[in-house]
Amino acid sequence: MNKKFLILGLVCILGFMTACSKQEGASGTVSVQDPEIPNVPQKTFTQKAAVSLYPGTPLYRENSEGKMVYADEVVKGEVLSVCYDAATDQIEEKETIRLLSSGKEDTLNFVMVAFDGEEYWTRDIFIAKDSDSACTVIEEVYIYSSPENIGITSEKISAGDMLAVNLSQTPSNGFREVTIYNGKPYGRQVYLQDADLITSQENITAIKTINRLKELAANPDAKLKPEVAVQIEELVSDMAIFPDVWNYLFGESL
Repeated sequence: MNKKFLILGLVCILGFMTACSKQEGASGTVSVQDPEIPNVPQKTFTQKAAVSLYPGTPLYRENSEGKMVYADEVVKGEVLSVCYDAATDQIEEKETIRLLSSGKEDTLNFVMVAFDGEEYWTRDIFIAKDSDSACTVIEEVYIYSSPENIGITSEKISAGDMLAVNLSQTPSNGFREVTIYNGKPYGRQVYLQDADLITSQENITAIKTINRLKELAANPDAKLKPEVAVQIEELVSDMAIFPDVWNYLFGESL
């Protein structure tokens, strides 16, 4: 009899342990389910033309720490694109840390841009939005605060300086609105007499080339060596360059 009671007791204990094991297993199955990952939509962007306002406008990319580091640069007067959030039509921008090669860090505002098929970031003070072309003058001219003769100021634009312009806009009273660099986001809008502006792309390309060579020489008043000038003349000889632009470039008439 004792053996029967002992066997019956063991059976009951095993049954109870099996039931508990099943309950724990069921509970464990629920607890290890992967949490649901929210479906976050990816941003899409539209692009609108902009013009660089600063010599050697730096282009940045984010490093693994999310800090902006130098990646490339474009010449003053280069046309690139600003990226806009397609959902809001707002410029894609953010305030973040710039890391210089010296190790110095500062917090600045950056905007997303595209150039030559690649996406970068640059500072908002270096570009003119709502502009589609560079323009320049070949003689020093006065700046106007409004599109009328009485708007003349004492400020001047130097010959060969690259400005930003929206050529789709119609001149007003013989004046055209241009954007110049002033250290503020997207530059400063002023007016110049339309007749003074050079907007032909071939002329702009030629002048930008000369300006870039002077930048590389780290001397804005640098004179080209004769052999370099000859090579430049050969490169641009087939372009439809205005005689006065040619004179500006090479100091002689066509």
